[in-house]
Parts: sequence; C-alpha cells; structure tokens
Amino acid sequence: MAAPMNGFRYIHKAIRHELDALETLARSVDGDAQRVSTFTQRVDFLREVVELHAAGEDEVMYPALDSRVPQVTRAYALDHQYERKIFAEIGTTLAQLARAAGASRDESSRQLSQRVTALNATLSLHIWKEEEQLLPLLDAHFSVEEQGAMAGRIVGHIPPEMMRPLMPWMLNALTLDEREDMLRTLMRALPAEAFRGLSAGVKARFSSADWAAIVKRVPELASV
Repeated sequence: MAAPMNGFRYIHKAIRHELDALETLARSVDGDAQRVSTFTQRVDFLREVVELHAAGEDEVMYPALDSRVPQVTRAYALDHQYERKIFAEIGTTLAQLARAAGASRDESSRQLSQRVTALNATLSLHIWKEEEQLLPLLDAHFSVEEQGAMAGRIVGHIPPEMMRPLMPWMLNALTLDEREDMLRTLMRALPAEAFRGLSAGVKARFSSADWAAIVKRVPELASV
C-alpha cells in the first residue's frame, strides 16, 4: 500500500462486515436471555471500536485535513455525534428487551431491529463518503511519510488491551491479500516491539493453518 492512511479501508470493511451481521441477527434476538446477552456484547465491542476509530479521526485526521483543505470535515464530525446517539438508543433498547415480556418484548424486538438497521445505514454512508472524498484528499495533500506519521498517531489512540481482540476481529473480515497489506502497514506504523507483541496476540486467535498462510505472505512473522 503506497498511502498508509488507506489502511482505513480495512477497518471500514470490518465495521461494515459486523454491521451486516448484527442487522441480520437483530431480527432473531427476540427476548431470549442468552441471545440478548451475546448480541449486547457484540454491540458493545463494535461501539468501542467505532468510538476509538472516530476519536482518531476527530483528533488527528480531521484537523490535519482542515489545515490544508479548510472546513471539509465538519459534516463528518457531526456524523460521529449522530452515530453515538444511535448506539445509545440501541443500548437502551437492549436493556428494555432483557427485562420485557409479552407485547412489550415484541415492541422492543421491533425497535431493536429498526435501530440496528438505522445504524448500519448511517455508518455505511459515513464510511462510503470518507472513502470517496477524504481518503483521496489525503493522498492529494499529504506525503507517504506524513500519512505514516498520522497513521501512527491514530493507532496510538488504541489501548493495548483493545488491540489484542481488535486485530483478529478486523483481520477475519479481510482477504489474504488485505491481511498482508494491513499487517505490513502496521509494521511500518508501530515500533518493532509493539508490532511483535500485537502479532503474538493475533497468532493466538488464528488456526495454525490460517497463521501459516499469513506467515507465507509476511515472512517477518515467522519468529513470532
């Protein structure tokens, strides 16, 4: 990948992948306690991923872009506020569904499905706009070195304890070519020791066959 910030396309793909899965699952959660609990855990994880991703954009990417293409990111920052609102509504609905019964449970199930569909539509549109407008502007106005520094700062927003589950979650949504590209991008953006620790966590969550396929593409990981 020539432009490091194009690695955003991979976290975007993983987010869209999870949104599609959650939209489908929301139709069958009903009031079953185990399904509600599992669904809530997945929504909470996605919300944390999206919040960290948005924080990196709000604090690093958007100010950098606005310094060279003024006022281009305002609408995107507003999108983030609206996404938080929908996540909060989904959380409230799940809490209601966990204790609902009868007609109330049916209504909460319907609301959950509607709100997850709305989240998918809102976030997917936001991502599409970023990829169509903002990433090309980054390529036009920032060097590869500048983008690399920007990517490093954004990755730095993610706590190590979150990176451990995040990376396998993201890589599972990618093709083998994309996995290689993503890992090589991180290799350039992170200190060697941090990348090695992250790779060890990824290895632990992949089958031996899947990890061997990754190492074949990225031989530097053979010693992990």
